[in-house]
Amino acid sequence: MTTADEGELFAGELCSLQAPVVRERRWSRLGPALRVGALAGLVPALGVGAIYFLAHRGADLPWLRIGSILALYGPSVGVLLAVSVELFVLAFDRIARLGYGLVAIANPVTAGGLAGLVAGIAPGAIGVSVFGAYHGPFVGTALIACSVIAGSVTIAVSLARRAGGRGGAVAVAVLLATAILCATALVLAPLIVESAFAEAHGAVAEYGPVVGAVAGATGGAIVGIYIGLVVALARVLRRR
Repeated sequence: MTTADEGELFAGELCSLQAPVVRERRWSRLGPALRVGALAGLVPALGVGAIYFLAHRGADLPWLRIGSILALYGPSVGVLLAVSVELFVLAFDRIARLGYGLVAIANPVTAGGLAGLVAGIAPGAIGVSVFGAYHGPFVGTALIACSVIAGSVTIAVSLARRAGGRGGAVAVAVLLATAILCATALVLAPLIVESAFAEAHGAVAEYGPVVGAVAGATGGAIVGIYIGLVVALARVLRRR
């Protein structure tokens, strides 16, 4: 075997090993995103269901159906949000590494906002259609907002750690970003949630999905920006 042949063989071996390594790295980020997303959606949903049951346990409501819907809807929303933000952050990080000042538009904040907007469309449309047609006591804007914030914090902490944040930097980033998110939720949550259900009520079949999609996209964008902000702050604080 000549030296040239050996060089070609060695290069071929390197190329054959490259694809599995890339796939392994991607899965190392997406695997945890799936698990954390399911947890971030399930736990708040079950919490909302438990509080709602305690508040209205005397009412003749389809409790088994309500619990089943929450147990399915919550994890689905969490997984969709977590995976979408993860993929967008990975993609935007690669764009930012090209240079040319692209980091100004390709950063975790813009990535999270766009991912949340996309991820919120289907859950919003389905949520308003399903729960808007439900005849029973309203869950309440505050309870919905708290469950969304709790799930968002869970996803944000996990993603920030995988995206390069460390210990104290992530904790400080979460505190700062969560304070902003809570202040935003006080103002926007009633507008998004109550308006969506009020407009969809009585015309769910015709307008519910559209109203829900808009509300879901808006809320998803806000939550996505929050998650991206946690990642961005954690990276900045880690360098200090």
